[in-house]
Amino acid sequence: MLPRRPPRPGQVGYLFIPPYRVQGLSVAGEETCVQIPELDVAFDIGMCPRIALSSPTIALSHAHMDHIGGLPYYFSQRHFHKMGMGRCVCPEPIAGPLRGMMQAWVPLEAQRTPHEIVGLAPGQQIQVKNNVFLRGVATSHTVPSLGYVLIERRTKLKEEFLDLPQTRLRELKQEGVEITRTIERVKRALNPALALDGIVLTMYDRRNNLSELVAADVRGFFKEKVFDTMIPRNVRVSEAPSHGMPVLLYDFRSIGAQAYVQLAAELLKREREREKAIAT
Repeated sequence: MLPRRPPRPGQVGYLFIPPYRVQGLSVAGEETCVQIPELDVAFDIGMCPRIALSSPTIALSHAHMDHIGGLPYYFSQRHFHKMGMGRCVCPEPIAGPLRGMMQAWVPLEAQRTPHEIVGLAPGQQIQVKNNVFLRGVATSHTVPSLGYVLIERRTKLKEEFLDLPQTRLRELKQEGVEITRTIERVKRALNPALALDGIVLTMYDRRNNLSELVAADVRGFFKEKVFDTMIPRNVRVSEAPSHGMPVLLYDFRSIGAQAYVQLAAELLKREREREKAIAT
């Protein structure tokens, strides 16, 4: 009997949401990295897929290993390929430990890899591209964490100056008069049909008291929005992407696959109840 082939590495997924590309991969507990090339930023850097190197800024959501494991390699490869110094934006409390991690590499490599680590608090922001800023958003996790929103700043002429000729506008500007106003626009693709059907608890472990506490907190806050079905921690769910397969095809009988089947049934039941309520 021939031995089984080794599992394939995770494959990069791709979405085109004009005018932006969203590409990357995320395998629960193993690695996460999502990049938006047009905005020069990638979010998290679990194992540093090659696509991430072109982003001069990495925004870390938190410091679990599957989200930061590739950070030293990212800094090193950016320097090695002469792509410029890499920058890491992260939750403020972990900036110091991350600098310490990079310092630990100095005696190992006998060199100091150029890098920049910037701690960000909720509400603070940093420029990632011309007129585009990354702003921190408060999130809740078992470790210090931060969400992000991309903001585009544009300047527009104030309404009271709209009918003035260019020569007069130049004069006012030279006199120190503020003739423009700044507007901020969230970088997103608008979809008025988008709606939240529900919230799914994943990587749930009944043996872990923390899982029970997190589940209780989420249900207490979001109430009926949370699905009854929870996706447990399961080896088969983690293995499936490495084989290029959904878990339902990889191992249908696994508890992870059966949990997703149960979730689908619950979603369909909700849809039928919603349609019935609308009809009446």
